[in-house]
Amino acid sequence: MDRPYKTKILRVIARLNVGGPAHQVVLLTHALNDSRWESVLVTGNPSSAEGNAEYLIRRHPCRLLRIPELKREIHPLQDLTAVWKLFQILLREKPAILHTHTAKAGTIGRTAGLFYRWLTGKQLVMIHTFHGHVLHGYFRPFATKFFTWVERMLAKKTDCLIAVSQAVKQELISFGIGSDSTIRVIPLGLDLQELLALPLQGARDPGPVRVGYVGRLVPIKNPFLLLEAAQQLSRRLSGSSFELFFIGDGELRPALEKKVQEIGMSGRVRFMGWRQDLAAVYRMLDILCLTSKNEGTPVSLIEALAAGTPVIATDVGGVRELLSGNLSGSEKPMCQPAPVSAGTFKAFPHGLLIGSNDLEGLVRGLEFLCARPDIGLRMGTTGRDYVRRQFIIGRLVSDIQRLYEGLA
Repeated sequence: MDRPYKTKILRVIARLNVGGPAHQVVLLTHALNDSRWESVLVTGNPSSAEGNAEYLIRRHPCRLLRIPELKREIHPLQDLTAVWKLFQILLREKPAILHTHTAKAGTIGRTAGLFYRWLTGKQLVMIHTFHGHVLHGYFRPFATKFFTWVERMLAKKTDCLIAVSQAVKQELISFGIGSDSTIRVIPLGLDLQELLALPLQGARDPGPVRVGYVGRLVPIKNPFLLLEAAQQLSRRLSGSSFELFFIGDGELRPALEKKVQEIGMSGRVRFMGWRQDLAAVYRMLDILCLTSKNEGTPVSLIEALAAGTPVIATDVGGVRELLSGNLSGSEKPMCQPAPVSAGTFKAFPHGLLIGSNDLEGLVRGLEFLCARPDIGLRMGTTGRDYVRRQFIIGRLVSDIQRLYEGLA
């Protein structure tokens, strides 16, 4: 008996580093391998300064092809080599769908896809997912303008653009990339079962309030803001009232460690590096802080809410949607209906929102949650219920399958 026809998907990401995009591409590649779909994942190598998330392949096996020249950094010769090698993979694999994720893979992948279309005359559906964007806070003005132009040109040749939040969609449109009709919002979907099974905050052992940061220690994530807030908080609270944990690594770690020594907080600040045991990490934390200057939909916030951990986060990307529980982007604050202003915070059902780079707002938010564990427990409970409905992998797979079926 003939095997039924399968639609082949070639999924491309620059590297499997610790973060939301890597989780999503591995989970989707693994899930979309059945009687209907055949998926192949193409990736480069994470740099030595990043956390390596290739352990996800062991947990969720999938077919992996590697292009060593496909890297996050801009390198004209290696980038051209990556385009050529991906073009050869397209010739060999003959996919019906090319789905790229994140900026670098989106540029390399869709360029190779355009050559494949032009030189072979074959149909190829091209889809790109914006997990965020690099058009603010990453490069100097001239480079930002150039990359914006590149994204606009590629968007015109892409069959479907996906944004992980309504906020990311609106930001892209403001840059002239895509339009309301060409960009679809498909929220993230993650494997959250371990975190959803953790006891809620009220069941944890008493002791110092454990404040955590989970992510890369790089300038765009602004981890120094949290360290400065911890320094101020230590002056306002008793010395044993809180502890600060940095879970992750990156180029700023040496400078952060030096600063901790200088301000005399070595006994209350710990650097734990990259961790794979996320359930143990979030079980340990009472509050998660996100201080980024630019985001899509931060996976660390979704994970924290799944664990029942209240969060404080800057008002960037899809954070407001996540904390308010309104994927449409509309607001329903739990209290303090006025817009976020310097030195204040806004309380939403799933956490506290502060302005970008707002030190005083972060300090006040931490003071508030330290003093009101009942509010934190309520936020953790409602946040867990929310992400259980909205951000599970089954929902994401269903959304993507419907999209593929409509396009392919």
